[in-house]
Amino acid sequence: MHSGTWKVGEIAKRTQLSVRTLHYYEEVGLLRPSARTEAGHRLYTEADVVRLQRILSLRQLGFSLDDIRNSLDSPDYSLAPVLDLHLARLTCQEGSWLRQATGPELYGPYGTRQAESSA
Repeated sequence: MHSGTWKVGEIAKRTQLSVRTLHYYEEVGLLRPSARTEAGHRLYTEADVVRLQRILSLRQLGFSLDDIRNSLDSPDYSLAPVLDLHLARLTCQEGSWLRQATGPELYGPYGTRQAESSA
């Protein structure tokens, strides 16, 4: 680490992302480098790297880039509600898979098993 900043190529190498991906993240307002050299090269700070790690973690969880940007840009950003949203999505998805596998009559809307009727 030199003076607490990294160039785009260094970040790309350390994160195994392409330089193009990092440029795209800047274009869509997801990750903006905090500084530039006199020659215009992007410089990322430790805070930028922390934000990038959050972006990568949320992408791994399946969030869209728009959802990630909106979450991280929110002044009320907290990881707990984001994880709650992810869990709710997984629960709905699991319920959908169960209904497809066993038939909708056995499982309710959130994947919970319904009591069998005694008719």
